[in-house]
Amino acid sequence: IIDDYSKIFNGETPDSNIELEIIRKDGGRRHVEISVFLKRDPEGNPSGFRGIGRDVTERKIADEALQEVRERLRYIIDNASECIHINDRQGNILYVNPIGLKKLGLEVDDVLYHNYVSFVCDDYIEKIKNFYRNQLEENIEETYFEYPIKNNAGSLVWIGESVKLFRDRHGNIEFHCLARDITVRKLMEEALIRSEEKYRSIIETMKEGYFETDHLGNFVFVNQATCNILGYEKKDMIGGNFRRHLSLETAAMIFSFYNRIYRGEIREGMLDYDIIRKDGDVRSLETSVMLIKDENGKMVGFRGVGRDITEKKRTEEALRKSEEQYRQFVEKATDGIFRNDKYGNFLFVNPSGEKLLGYSIDELLMMNYRNLIPEDYREEVLEKYREQIEKKIEETYLEFPVIRKDGRKVWLGQRARIETGENGEYEFRGISRDITETKIADEARREIEEQKSRFFANISHEIRTPLTLMLTPIESVIQGDYKKNPDRNFFESLHKNGLRLLKLINNILDFSKIEAGKMRVRVQEADIITFMRNYVGSIQSTAESRGISVEFTADSQSIPNLYLDLEKMDKIALNLLSNALKFTDRGGFIRVRVYDDDVYCFVEFTDNGIGIPADSLDMIFDRFGQADSLSSKRFEGTGIGLSLAREFVDMHG
Repeated sequence: IIDDYSKIFNGETPDSNIELEIIRKDGGRRHVEISVFLKRDPEGNPSGFRGIGRDVTERKIADEALQEVRERLRYIIDNASECIHINDRQGNILYVNPIGLKKLGLEVDDVLYHNYVSFVCDDYIEKIKNFYRNQLEENIEETYFEYPIKNNAGSLVWIGESVKLFRDRHGNIEFHCLARDITVRKLMEEALIRSEEKYRSIIETMKEGYFETDHLGNFVFVNQATCNILGYEKKDMIGGNFRRHLSLETAAMIFSFYNRIYRGEIREGMLDYDIIRKDGDVRSLETSVMLIKDENGKMVGFRGVGRDITEKKRTEEALRKSEEQYRQFVEKATDGIFRNDKYGNFLFVNPSGEKLLGYSIDELLMMNYRNLIPEDYREEVLEKYREQIEKKIEETYLEFPVIRKDGRKVWLGQRARIETGENGEYEFRGISRDITETKIADEARREIEEQKSRFFANISHEIRTPLTLMLTPIESVIQGDYKKNPDRNFFESLHKNGLRLLKLINNILDFSKIEAGKMRVRVQEADIITFMRNYVGSIQSTAESRGISVEFTADSQSIPNLYLDLEKMDKIALNLLSNALKFTDRGGFIRVRVYDDDVYCFVEFTDNGIGIPADSLDMIFDRFGQADSLSSKRFEGTGIGLSLAREFVDMHG
């Protein structure tokens, strides 16, 4: 304000209209417009100011509101998704919004004040001029026209344009235009026209039958494929009713089906039925049918597409029978049949697989195969199947154990193939057989072979040792190298080793008889207490020489009515007491006790020798079995003594 008054005072501005905001006494604010003039004294010198003021608050508020509306409208127009432009009467562009510039691919200076026809395709320039000239001459307030324009890239863009005729207060005419991009719709319409042109050509060349009927079922159009299916010429088909190609029963079904479409219960439908050809052959037809309506929406007939599915039907029936046979085979197979995905999850298990693993089929379908394999075998088995996938090995065979639901371990012989499933992923499809008994038998045979190998190794040693002890001194005497004359000790040594060989040979002969089933029991009434007391007495001196005490006890003086084979009882005692002497160290003891109850007689042998490991108790009475497979290196023995003793005891019942 001071600046404006200073300018007036200095004569720079003779007068000035100044707008300012003032504060009233009540604190309210008002906008005023004042005209200020310089006041002079009689000598012409500045002496003050005079002015006229008016309240323009309401006008100011209205101006601000109008400006806000203009800004909002400007924002809406500038950001509209449609092209908005204003042309003068001659068609020169006065304004275009950003989306319009984007459609043309131009800058604002390339568009403003250029005539709109410069952007219209040549074929449409006269058409659009005449259209808008007519709007102007007929004073039509609003029109709509569609035409193509060229953008800066040379591409064709179709515009659907609404044009409003506008006159300002001075009578100037403008065209206010709202243009929408309809290129996609136009392209679709053109494609539809081309499609309709191809329609008849496609129908005539298609392999499927196409037909149209009136509302009574009379053919009004058929393509060549329909004629081929029914065996008629086209001229014989047109005007004929579809019923003549159907049996009475099928015709009734077709009528009911078409009637449902006619009543609007279904929009269109698919139906399989048999048709009768001109030559009498019956074929299966699959037909899709829908209504034909005129431009007023009135039903005038039906159109349908049908294809001959006779061979398909026959193939499906053959496939159904094959699948049924396969299903019965799978369900009745004694082996487990399964499908797993590449991660091991069950996709299918047959009833035998259910029985084999002890889980229900529903349980298995929620399980992974790896969870059935014991941990000590799991990684080995999984690695084999990973290798099968990586190397694309078509089929593999593995033997491994699984744990049933009841906790029992069973061995499986599993043959698995890699197949591609319906989802394109690898699957394992295979057959599992319970080979537990075979595995047990194989293990038993292997154990027997190992025992036989140990037996023959031991028996070779057992025979060679006494023979060596006999032959060496005899050869020395023959060669004259023996230092002294053969005396009693010389012959006692030969006799001892000869008895040792005889015992071994007798054991082998007894073993052979048992193997051949020729061993017989010859029983007689005997005094077991006297027999065992005498037998224990016979080893007394040998035991004392080794520092081992021997003790015999009996709970009674005699056991009457006891029958036994004394020869076999002798061998039982010999083998048990020989083992006791062999495995008991100096300072140890051997005790033999005889007692009975109302049913059995018991002969109990006890020593405090090296003992038998707990895990060997089940096999020491097996043929060729020894508690220590290396015992032949520490103690003599063939591994058949206790087995013979057990066999002889079993023969006594």
